[in-house]
This record gives sequence, structure tokens and C-alpha cells, in this order.
Amino acid sequence: MKETKGQLIDRQITIKEKEIALHAETQKLLFDLLSRMTPEQKNRLEGYGINDDYTIYGDISNDSLLVTLYDNTVELILIENLSQIEQKGLVDFILCNNLID
Repeated sequence: MKETKGQLIDRQITIKEKEIALHAETQKLLFDLLSRMTPEQKNRLEGYGINDDYTIYGDISNDSLLVTLYDNTVELILIENLSQIEQKGLVDFILCNNLID
């Protein structure tokens, strides 16, 4: 049986709710990882490309990163402003490179 437009909209709303929950959980995991990392471990994140525009430059805290932009300007960005995919990529990088004890 073919779904009604209302049912399709309901499915889309459910997907969006799951995306929001996943983003929140990924962000919490990243905050937890960064809070456990030593300054030396955080320094090993320098040079990691978050996306085509942002590369980690230094001054990594538990909630923000200093990055260089594609035009070599430097900017402080909040981790909460990164997309879920960008946060997940950073989590994967930390875990795959054994940057945490």
C-alpha cells in the first residue's frame, strides 16, 4: 500500500528527530574525549582538516578550536557549531590515531 503524504511527512519528522539526537550524542562524545586529552595529545590534532575550509591550527580547548581558513586567516570556532559529520570525523581521527589514553 502506498503511503500518504502525511505518513511520508511523519517519517521525515522522525528522521530529523533522530538526526538531532545523533548530533547531540556525537557532540557529547567529542567533548568527553577532548576533556580527557592532555595538552600534548591535543597538540597532535594540529593540521587536521575539519573540512575544505577549516584546518586545526592550535589552542584546542574542550569546546573550541583555533583554525586556519582556506585563505590562511585564523579564526576561533566553537565545536558546537561544527556539523555532526565534522564532529564525527574528529572523533574518528582521535580514536583511530590513539590520541587518548
